[in-house]
Amino acid sequence: MTSLSFITTYYNQSDMLKKQIEMWESYSDEIKSKVQFIVVDDGSSKEAMEYIDNPNINLSVYRINEDIYCNIPGAVNLGAKVCETEWMFKHDIDHLIPEESLSLMLNLTDTIGNAYKFYRYNGTEISNANKIAPGQFMIHTSDFWRIGGWDEDFCGNYGQNDPAFFWRAKGIVRVEERYEVEMVIDEEGETSEIDRSKRDVNEKLFEEKKRTGEWSYEFLRFDWEKVY
Repeated sequence: MTSLSFITTYYNQSDMLKKQIEMWESYSDEIKSKVQFIVVDDGSSKEAMEYIDNPNINLSVYRINEDIYCNIPGAVNLGAKVCETEWMFKHDIDHLIPEESLSLMLNLTDTIGNAYKFYRYNGTEISNANKIAPGQFMIHTSDFWRIGGWDEDFCGNYGQNDPAFFWRAKGIVRVEERYEVEMVIDEEGETSEIDRSKRDVNEKLFEEKKRTGEWSYEFLRFDWEKVY
């Protein structure tokens, strides 16, 4: 029985998308039967469907038909809206999840009110193991929406999306860091199409929202469609 939606946001990272699908297809049939894979193409010029060829997994692909800069909150909210499982995992495409780790994650899907964050390493340097993967988490889908989803006021500028989400999550869910679940970061997989040095706009917006409590609940401010 499918129990977890694996939500991956995609923006022109065609090589990483192919790596991810190859890994997902390598999972055992037992694991694949429990996971719904969702790819959200965030207005890419290299459309995700150009790199997908009838994979042997439970896969759905959605496309945002506008190229909105740093539309990460919108893409995450779309994935959460269309997932059909009680639990969801918000996944960054430059992190590979070994089957053993995914199996451990599935064993955690029994407690509403918990949100889980996991560790990452680069595949060789053990010293990097004790580092939480930012912006990636597993949560009951109902808890995601109880928190308020991701605030799409942060779209258009870089940063503060996951800090804002977990700031709002205080008192709603318990956040647990699970060191036994390891993700392998592919250091060549990070998109180069975002300027990570320009964080000041969203940093100021986050401080203002913390002060005023004026969070946005206007979701999916764009045209989108299911393409697979």
